[in-house]
Amino acid sequence: MRDNNAELIHRTLAGDETAFTLLVKKYRKHVHTLACHKIGAFHIAEDIT
Repeated sequence: MRDNNAELIHRTLAGDETAFTLLVKKYRKHVHTLACHKIGAFHIAEDIT
């Protein structure tokens, strides 16, 4: 999985919007959960995410 992430990151940095979208979809729930726990407000965490 790590190699796949590295490939997606390299593609994103090269301007590949599809690779960026895949990264966002892959990690958005994890980022939202972390933000929600740190901030304590679901809707604000959505904005942060």
